[in-house]
Amino acid sequence: MVTLDGQVVNAGGSLTGGSLNRNTGLLSRASEIEQLKKLTDDLQNKAKAAENMCEQVSREYSSIEAELLGTRADLSNKQQEFVRLQAEKRACESELNN
Repeated sequence: MVTLDGQVVNAGGSLTGGSLNRNTGLLSRASEIEQLKKLTDDLQNKAKAAENMCEQVSREYSSIEAELLGTRADLSNKQQEFVRLQAEKRACESELNN
């Protein structure tokens, strides 16, 4: 069998001839395709891991945001109670002065 770039592949598996460009041969193409498949698999795995991490961070963010809203509500309640207690204190001081 002869490839388009002039490499001769014999029935026994030996390879002879070919053009000067070493990266365009039949065997180098198969190797390159295999490397690209591995790279694609690695990139897909990294993308999946990044997606999982993004989902986890999103859940954590939602949890922290809910906690923050609860804390703000508690703060507002405590501030209202503080204002009420200050008014009550002033009323008691006024009554005590009278």
